[in-house]
Amino acid sequence: MSTIEVKTIYDLLSVCFNENDPAELEKLKKYAQTGLINMGKVWETVLGDYLEESYQAWRDYKDFSDAKFATVSTFQRRCGNYYHQATVSKANKIGMLRVCLWGIDKDDLYFMLIPYSHYSQYNGPIKVSFNWRGYPNGYNYDRYGCKFADVIKPVDSTEAIKLYEHNLKNKSSAQIHMA
Repeated sequence: MSTIEVKTIYDLLSVCFNENDPAELEKLKKYAQTGLINMGKVWETVLGDYLEESYQAWRDYKDFSDAKFATVSTFQRRCGNYYHQATVSKANKIGMLRVCLWGIDKDDLYFMLIPYSHYSQYNGPIKVSFNWRGYPNGYNYDRYGCKFADVIKPVDSTEAIKLYEHNLKNKSSAQIHMA
């Protein structure tokens, strides 16, 4: 399968919906901004064109990886200035996270491959900072940011398989298959 380069929200929508008309893509973007289109499902669908899907509630792909989509939000500090951040959920995940980040103010997309060995250290979600110009920065992005071509490649799932087998021995199947 040939790989197209996905750099903007329009690229992602055109791949998923097989649409190239700029007016229709703008409409789809507005639907995405208002929540009428589930962008997490769009991202999973696009990755599904390149990866073998799992059809299990706790993983998206057979290599134990998961698709995650996050938009950038703006927050105000107590002192009055603002900061920008995307929050990536990692609940019940045991493999590589294939992350797509979208800043609503910009149409650019940014990608990350985050291994379990990194995000398992966090008690809460993974936070990705964005600078005042709308570009990702900081420890998480600097370390795990990548291009679209990298995020669609198969990954080594050895670490995830070992963790899954360990969980099978130590937990009931109901706990393992939680969504």
